[in-house]
Amino acid sequence: MDAPLLHLKPNRDSSVLRRHPWIFSGSVQEIRGAVVPGDTVEVFSAEGVWLARAAVSPTSKIRARIWTWDQSEIIDEAFFEKRLQNAIVARSRLQANESITAYRECFAESDDIPGLIVDRYGAIRVVQFLTTGVEKWKDTIVKLLHGLGDPTTIYERSDTDARERDGLSPAVGLLAGSPPPDLVQIQEKERQFLVDVLHGHKTGFYLDQRENRDRIGSLFEGKEVLDCFCYTGSFGITALLSGAKKVVGIDSSSAALELAKRNIALNDLSQEHASGRARPSAARRWPRCPGAAPPPRRA
Repeated sequence: MDAPLLHLKPNRDSSVLRRHPWIFSGSVQEIRGAVVPGDTVEVFSAEGVWLARAAVSPTSKIRARIWTWDQSEIIDEAFFEKRLQNAIVARSRLQANESITAYRECFAESDDIPGLIVDRYGAIRVVQFLTTGVEKWKDTIVKLLHGLGDPTTIYERSDTDARERDGLSPAVGLLAGSPPPDLVQIQEKERQFLVDVLHGHKTGFYLDQRENRDRIGSLFEGKEVLDCFCYTGSFGITALLSGAKKVVGIDSSSAALELAKRNIALNDLSQEHASGRARPSAARRWPRCPGAAPPPRRA
């Protein structure tokens, strides 16, 4: 059976030629052939020139997301195996680093798999299938991920607004292997964190901010720091470990603040330090919800 054809409007092919992976609905002249969400379509210019192969999303403003610009590349299991292997190899330096036990393994469009996020927490892979294209290939992708490397768990956290915009319902649950524990302990160089992969934001932690935490650590020494929207305390803890005098963290989630308290203790920031820095005070004052009464002034 021939694949459906997506034809662009005149003069709407420049972004595709520049290898931007999104085709917006306003650029589409017509789609020839019956399609269901996630189907692969052949993308043509208004002049009838083949441009790309993409996954179609009939209800989204992003009408298609490009899989490949190579006409000889077929979208099948071998295609996804190659792309996933490339993503894993690209993070091999992180995998070999014993001081980093959690990192993002697949960055969706940046790894040429639009809509797929894979976050690695030790032997646990937490995944997000955010578009109709990867949703259609979910079983294949899960099978491949379970066979690549040494994961004990593949757990899904596809419960974001991005998925809903593609006409998909939220999906959460175990996809392969053993259920994850309530909290997973990870290491990020000198920092340690407990992560709730079952209920936390995104896949449980903002792994894609690791390099930002590394970069700004040197700016905190001797400073008083306000950490707004602190979540479970990753930036505030970075500040304290980098010599900040005091950190006050604010977040609307009481559960996140409770986990921030535990992460402070996990990093030994609740004990008096020989340097005399006020880290114990920072730890006591940290988790305070917006609107709560301020702490009493000291004489």
